[in-house]
Amino acid sequence: MSRGMPVKINKVFSHVWIAAAALFMLAGAAFGGDATDFHPFEKGEYESGDFDVTTRIYTHGKVKVKITQAKRLGSPSGEPPDACRAWLEVFEGKSRTRQIYFDDISPAGFSFGLSVPGKQPSPDYLAVVKNGDFDGRLFLIDRKGTMTDLPGGFYFVSFDRRYLYSEYAADSQEVVVFDLLFGKTVLDTKTADASLLPGDIYDWYHDGKKFFFTIVKPGGTGTGLVQEERRSVYEVKLNPPGIVKVPADFSTLHHKKWDFDPRTFKDCCSEPVKKKEVNDGSDY
Repeated sequence: MSRGMPVKINKVFSHVWIAAAALFMLAGAAFGGDATDFHPFEKGEYESGDFDVTTRIYTHGKVKVKITQAKRLGSPSGEPPDACRAWLEVFEGKSRTRQIYFDDISPAGFSFGLSVPGKQPSPDYLAVVKNGDFDGRLFLIDRKGTMTDLPGGFYFVSFDRRYLYSEYAADSQEVVVFDLLFGKTVLDTKTADASLLPGDIYDWYHDGKKFFFTIVKPGGTGTGLVQEERRSVYEVKLNPPGIVKVPADFSTLHHKKWDFDPRTFKDCCSEPVKKKEVNDGSDY
């Protein structure tokens, strides 16, 4: 297993991961472009009883967002999809303005497929989260149908509802902060030369205004479990953007819960599970 795998997922799922990611195809060309990589949903191909199929349509401003998913039932047949195939389409009237096709989404330790959070980040955006393939994505669709594709998996929104903090569920870590007011990314911890992250993120905190995270204590315990490094915390700054190490004062910090946690979804055709936050709100 990769050393860079997000530690929250490693711990929660006892290091049980699918050995290899299946073929991942992402064809996101705008309608009218090269559509050869987009395979439209054909209902007859999934009526054999080998699949569970769901179709959900969401009205958002001037557009409708259609999500179709086909989950294979039983053992893989040797033909894709092994687990889940999905279509994400945006329509304005009868015209399809955006289309993304996921040929075979591989389970990756926890939920997989496309999920629409019950608590949306903003009235201006419809969020769709894709998990699986060791590549979490966050698709933000505005009320005119424009789509922004960000690293994703987990997210929360600032108290003033302006900034969305998205953490990448993948084989490496990344944090992106998106400005919901101006529709742009204001911080991305992946830079051209190196990552801004000082280590694997353990947990998130806030002081009522600002947001901080802790990292995994270096060295480990020798048991495969991880510990939180509590001597310092790291503040996420937006002006100018960056990550700043500051002394830890946990008497003034509070744990920050996720607004969307993909672990509340089972698979590519499920509704969110109504239960308490995973592990009492901790990432572990």
